[in-house]
Amino acid sequence: MSRPSEPILAWLRKQLDAKGENTASLAARLEVARPALRRMLSGRADLPLDLFIKLTESLGLSAEDMGMPSGAELPDIDEEGPAEPLSGEFGNQPRVLLETGFDHGVDFMFTVDTAALDDDWGGPEAALKQFAGRPMPIQLDAAYHQYNAPEFDDEGFSLTLSFDTLYRCRFPWHAVQQVIFRPLAPEAPEPEPEVEEEPVKGAPFLRVVK
Repeated sequence: MSRPSEPILAWLRKQLDAKGENTASLAARLEVARPALRRMLSGRADLPLDLFIKLTESLGLSAEDMGMPSGAELPDIDEEGPAEPLSGEFGNQPRVLLETGFDHGVDFMFTVDTAALDDDWGGPEAALKQFAGRPMPIQLDAAYHQYNAPEFDDEGFSLTLSFDTLYRCRFPWHAVQQVIFRPLAPEAPEPEPEVEEEPVKGAPFLRVVK
């Protein structure tokens, strides 16, 4: 059974022949082992996307050569600059959800895997023992968000939480299992008052005469 990528790989092999190239010269420019490149182009190994882009650039293939609209260009790869942060479904979903709860003043709760908490936990050991082997719930009421003093970074987040006293607790992102919102529902619209129709004075009417 052929791989779904076989038509693309076959096209790349044709481009290699058309430009008078071989895997030896191409592998040297891409700084990869020739046997590894041969396996990728023959479909016996996966071809990483970054290497695919470098390969097309090395062969001088344009966006039009790859079937893209005329004038389209692939973005430049800036190896020195910081990578653009991922967003949406590819980004840090726990961070997006927690920031949303704090930004919008929503009551919410999140649960964490206590086994994923490290030495930076900062909270009471009794809480870890109580919830060993099961999710630990952390309730965050909107009225106290300012006292939670949330701080977020790439590795995790910190909150001030109340157990037997106040603790500055640290959570790595991979420890978050669930985020549950309890939004304040808007008030239902009031029904419009019914307007009684007044009888029309002096309106003509029929009268039955026997």
